[in-house]
Amino acid sequence: MLRSKKRYLGALCVASCIVMFAAACGSSDNNGGTEAAESTTANETQEAAEPTPTTVPTPKPEPTPTPVPDQIAFQSDRDGGDFEIFVMDADGTNVRQLTESDDYDGTPSWSPDGEQIAFGSRRSGVTEVFVMDADGTNVRQLTDNDDYDGVPSWSPRGRQIAFLSDRDGDNEVFVMDSDGSDVRQLTVNDDYKLAVSWSPDGKQIVFDNKKDYDEYEIFAMDADGANVRQLTDNDDYDGVPSWSPDSERITFASDRFGDDEIFVMDADGSNAISTGQRGIHPVYRP
Repeated sequence: MLRSKKRYLGALCVASCIVMFAAACGSSDNNGGTEAAESTTANETQEAAEPTPTTVPTPKPEPTPTPVPDQIAFQSDRDGGDFEIFVMDADGTNVRQLTESDDYDGTPSWSPDGEQIAFGSRRSGVTEVFVMDADGTNVRQLTDNDDYDGVPSWSPRGRQIAFLSDRDGDNEVFVMDSDGSDVRQLTVNDDYKLAVSWSPDGKQIVFDNKKDYDEYEIFAMDADGANVRQLTDNDDYDGVPSWSPDSERITFASDRFGDDEIFVMDADGSNAISTGQRGIHPVYRP
């Protein structure tokens, strides 16, 4: 009997230990679960507290402006009357007449910004220099005397206009402000001139000069009329010079080989070569 009671108490003690151990483990697991839950809640709270990055909208591309087509101004007597000034797109389309007078309008020259056109006109009785807006409106007379003023050429910045005039008895190169004021004479000699052209850098002016009945040579000078130098020298016609866009070369027409051909030379007159192409009045594209 006593042995059985001891066996029963021993079994009860072991069972109690097992229950207590299980309870302790369960308590530990519950604490672990609580800590995990609290950690998850804390993380979620921290994530919620962080600001959501702002999405920067992609800017919409600006519309590309429609390019204005290159235009060419020219003089023509296509209507059978006097010369008038026309303009067309560079491909020969969209021809519009800009002037309509009872006498000659010609030798158009674009201002550097393309907003105005200077030209020579006899509408006042003798050839004078006029300027108009590019659409033919707002015509203004810049020169006013009893002698020839014509063949205008804008300076690269548009502040001045060079032109030819025989107001002193000979056809000389003059320059004036673009509003017609402050006229200054740049050349003084007895030779006739056909064309004048500013260099794109604004530092020089090139022109042709008649030396004999049918002999023209090309000269250049500083923009103030100083430092005149002869660039070509032969017994034939060299004329209507035009600068390259970089002011390093000059193209011109010459009949030194018999026919009128287009030549190119360095700005100092050296290395003149023929392009092999017949023609006159060559002009470099700006």
